[in-house]
Amino acid sequence: AVAIDAADNAGLHTDTCSMIKATVGTILAGEMPMPQLFVTQSHPCDAMLASIQMVDTLLGVPTFCLDAPIWRDDRGIDYYAQQLKEMVAFLEEHTGQRLDQDRLREVVEESNRAMELRLAVNELKRAVPCPLSNLLYGLAYQVYSGSAGSPEATDFFGQLLHHVEEQAKAGKGAVPVEKIRVVWGGVPLVYGDIGGIGVWMERQCGAVTVRTLWGYEGYHHIDTATYDSMMKGIARKLLDQVMTREFHGVFDYYLDDFLRAYEEFKADCLIFPAGIGCKGVQATIGLLKDVCREKGIPMLALGLDLWDERVTPPDGIKAQIEEFFATTVLQ
Repeated sequence: AVAIDAADNAGLHTDTCSMIKATVGTILAGEMPMPQLFVTQSHPCDAMLASIQMVDTLLGVPTFCLDAPIWRDDRGIDYYAQQLKEMVAFLEEHTGQRLDQDRLREVVEESNRAMELRLAVNELKRAVPCPLSNLLYGLAYQVYSGSAGSPEATDFFGQLLHHVEEQAKAGKGAVPVEKIRVVWGGVPLVYGDIGGIGVWMERQCGAVTVRTLWGYEGYHHIDTATYDSMMKGIARKLLDQVMTREFHGVFDYYLDDFLRAYEEFKADCLIFPAGIGCKGVQATIGLLKDVCREKGIPMLALGLDLWDERVTPPDGIKAQIEEFFATTVLQ
């Protein structure tokens, strides 16, 4: 809240994404260690691209921004792979060190192994009852996004897969009695109880989250044969990462993912966290409602701020969810 308020007081518009405001506010408050270089990207949204100019000015260090294409066809992948190569050249120029391609290959191959294990874990969430809790589901994303490419991350996913396989074989679910299977159509909230709203839904409502936006990024095995093939594979993976996959481009990407997940994971409803500062999300609400109405899918659009609980406190969010379950999903 302190960082968000600092950004507001500095003149950043109140409707700006709070994640961006938190980043800018942290710099303004002097709480971020000053870097020597700044590497960023233009995705997933226009607000991110606009904020880069402010952060660049505040930091005053050499900056490189990866320009992400909207389309993910071969032309788009080739373009982004070239952007990655230019980023490498930028880093080599400013650090005086050369990229070790053999080391890159080792890391990518390790990341491939972690990805395959994580995919196997996620596929087991199709089981009824769902064998994986929201707490472990969220932890798996954090480990993958922050540590994929390390042996420790691969070992984590190996152990997690073993746990989930044993749960599924025994017919055990994340909750004693599974009542509702939820697709959470956005990023998890970063405030509230330990484990977030998802864990509360399990314990209080018997509702398990079978899919989230954090778990539906593309799974691509990266070819490590050559430097070019690695860069193309990394480019494809980056363009399919969380939020970029769904909101950097046309609505079809999000809609196709949601409808596929809803059917394949035997979901009962969609909960859509409609962050007030996200223009892409706000533009999506009406389209999603139309699709859900047409297909008879119960949908709850939560008006909130993904990072600032003062907008809609956790108790208010829980009350909306409980009412939705009682009056719409379980009827």
